[in-house]
Amino acid sequence: WIFEPFSNGAYSFSSNGNTIYLGSANKVFKSTDFGATWIDVSTGLGQGGIQALLFDGATLFAGTPADAVGIFRSTNGGQSWDPSAVGLAIGKTIRSLISFGADIFAGTEGDGVYRSSDHGDTWVKVDPNNSLLAQELVFTFCVKDNTLFAGAGNGIYKSTDGGATFQRMLNGFPPNVGVFGWSLTVSGGNVVAAVTVLLSPTEPLDGIFYSSDDGSTWHQATLPITPTAVTAVASDGSSLAYAAVFGQSSSVKGLYKSTDAGVTWTQRPALNVDIERLAANGSNVLAGDLFGAYYSTDFGESW
Repeated sequence: WIFEPFSNGAYSFSSNGNTIYLGSANKVFKSTDFGATWIDVSTGLGQGGIQALLFDGATLFAGTPADAVGIFRSTNGGQSWDPSAVGLAIGKTIRSLISFGADIFAGTEGDGVYRSSDHGDTWVKVDPNNSLLAQELVFTFCVKDNTLFAGAGNGIYKSTDGGATFQRMLNGFPPNVGVFGWSLTVSGGNVVAAVTVLLSPTEPLDGIFYSSDDGSTWHQATLPITPTAVTAVASDGSSLAYAAVFGQSSSVKGLYKSTDAGVTWTQRPALNVDIERLAANGSNVLAGDLFGAYYSTDFGESW
């Protein structure tokens, strides 16, 4: 791993081949050499910490929560940006973005999921009559085959009809008063989730859960510590997966790795930082914390 300083933090990643985009507190940066060097590509971009960033093959989208627009887009690799929020409520905070089929989906903070079928020209609210999801905070998405998954402040949802409707899938979690789905990824056929399970109003269970049957049932993964938080999981679909784990001491926090699709995990102790975001593609792994970003070109084994 090599340290790359970003004074305003590293909150989101998206990529296009060798080109990586990084969202910070108020800017987007671009790298064409796997993260070794970066340039600022924020001309025309709105204000706010960019926690959601997506390149869908043609267009780059950025959520800008401190801006009344909410979403900006670039069709030229970040050289310039324009508003892209027709149909969104004014000042909507976007927490997650994903491309699924021909559509773009946006997870909001307190207003469920929105979809655009025209590359961001217009947005409509998805499943507005779903009382569980319609006013919920949506942290994350992932796609497995023809199924779209969403991690929210009250559980994990899936859609099997192209994102038109969602069902909450919590079978297998211990009895609880709430489940927070912070981060989702697909690894080796499993859906892997970083979650907090509220066993009671004052007793949280933080950990990683996985499902081998498209979310119908969930199982708790094996970690060598009892984590105090798991903020992110990432995989490129292979059986290798990565997790951002906080522990009872600084010596056990940082990067953890699974080689069996998220079932068991081991610590990679060289990266003892407070990781907030992760991304993986082949041997390349990216990690972002509140004050910097890091990259690996050998599956996270060297720095």
